[in-house]
Amino acid sequence: MRSPTPTYPSSSNISVGEGVQQDKLGTLPFLVAPNFHVVNNERIDFWLGYQLGYVFFLNDVAFEVPDFGAYAIETSGTFSYKGFNIGADVTVSDGWAVNVNFRWQDADASDQLLVDPTLVTFGVSRKF
Repeated sequence: MRSPTPTYPSSSNISVGEGVQQDKLGTLPFLVAPNFHVVNNERIDFWLGYQLGYVFFLNDVAFEVPDFGAYAIETSGTFSYKGFNIGADVTVSDGWAVNVNFRWQDADASDQLLVDPTLVTFGVSRKF
């Protein structure tokens, strides 16, 4: 079981209109997922699982909209019970493996800013 999984803060560019107006939205997800190991042998360990989490949105976003003025969207952290996790460890030599993990969480920053954090991680594991 690989949980909980805090990730480092990240940010995404958000554009309005012709892509001229941009702002960044910082996120820090804290995710918990029990993993069900579907295939687990000497060569591969494949798992999937239900995931829930809390996503911290680190800032609000604001844009200057022509003929309208400033437009701001307030964000707040949100708890989400809808998410999933899928991944695998693949053994490459005695005691060493590479891993990949895909996580998705339904966690919107506000009613106007629908953001579903998606995380893809790659790594190297030492098993002993």
